[in-house]
Formats: sequence, structure tokens, C-alpha cells
Amino acid sequence: MASHHQTVELDLIIKEVSLQSSLSEGTVVNVMSGLAEVIGRHLRCGDKVRLPGLGMLKQAEVRAFCPCLKKRGTKRIDFQIFVVYL
Repeated sequence: MASHHQTVELDLIIKEVSLQSSLSEGTVVNVMSGLAEVIGRHLRCGDKVRLPGLGMLKQAEVRAFCPCLKKRGTKRIDFQIFVVYL
């Protein structure tokens, strides 16, 4: 199992989900790939996506100051988690 305060990579998540279910690792990969595609499409359309037990995802814009260019700009990111349900 993963220790706290580290970045958990997708391959570890796939193995853990496979071990906790009756699904093969290949099936877990396919499900997660499909999930990412569907969630990404909804986020790009401006929808919010609620994942019970994880949180809500939404597309966000981050305003930042770039010191090297001495100007402000807006950077669009794919999504952010803004509510986490424990």
C-alpha cells in the first residue's frame, strides 16, 4: 500500500482496483480511460462533474502574473477539484 504524502501513480491505482475487484488490470485500464474521456468531454463543455467519495470537478481559469513579461494573463487548466467529500 502507498504511504501518505506521496504522489500515487496510475499504475498503482490500477493494480489496487484490480486486487479489490473481480476486474483484470486490462479491464480497469479500459474503464479508467473511458471515464477520463467522458469526464474530460463534460469539463470542456463547461459542465461540473460530481464523483461521490472524491469530489466535484470543474474547469477553471487561473489568473497569474508573469514576472518575466511584467503582465497579467489567464491560463486555462483542464480541471480542478473544488470540493472533496470524505
